[in-house]
Amino acid sequence: MHALDGRLKVAALFWLSLWLTWSSWQGLLINALGVIPLIRLSHLPVKIFKSSLYAFFLLSLFYIVMSSWKLNSNEAFWRGYWSLAGIGATGIILWRIALLFILTRLFAAITPPMEQGAGIAYFFTPLIKIFPRVADFVLILTLTLRFVPLLVEEAQLLAKARILKGAWPKSRLQKVIEVSRLMPPLLLLSLRRADELAENLLARGYTSGIYRSISFGEWTCFDQKGLIILILWPVILWGGERIINFF
Repeated sequence: MHALDGRLKVAALFWLSLWLTWSSWQGLLINALGVIPLIRLSHLPVKIFKSSLYAFFLLSLFYIVMSSWKLNSNEAFWRGYWSLAGIGATGIILWRIALLFILTRLFAAITPPMEQGAGIAYFFTPLIKIFPRVADFVLILTLTLRFVPLLVEEAQLLAKARILKGAWPKSRLQKVIEVSRLMPPLLLLSLRRADELAENLLARGYTSGIYRSISFGEWTCFDQKGLIILILWPVILWGGERIINFF
């Protein structure tokens, strides 16, 4: 899965997310069963999804409290109650969100930032002939996705340099103070990187309203099989829902 074309992975994320929003609970079950082999084929450790699990847990608490609570319009909030129908509807919403979190985390783990930007830009490129300003948006999007890992790398180098100068503080307040001290040099490094990047872009002829698509690797048979599965996925969902309803 890591070697698949970036365009295919971007299209897969959008296509599967679209069907997640439209599917009933039967379709969500089929989607959940389809996500399992994707995780197995990616060979990613389960712990990589922990951050998404924490965010999903906090979001679940919010949805359960706000969506499942029923009350009449002329009554006070504390006179309401949690209904089974509200809890069931909230469970379906959380199921969708959980699958979206997993797909997004999986996409970010198997797709490098440059492939993400190039894949997204590929689908916006046809609009440039109609709306020239789209070229600026595509260029900014591509550079942003490429620039974020560089900033993270610079921040890690600054943190390591700070640790080599002395022991890292243990209290949370001191840690916040130390991190805030790293922000000015990180800002200066990012501005220097941005200046170098702007000079390189101008030297290569990139100006407002102009975007040159990035070349992709060769389209392989695995990419072709993945595209066929994406095209047939609505049919698979439809057939799975009919089978579940039959039983």
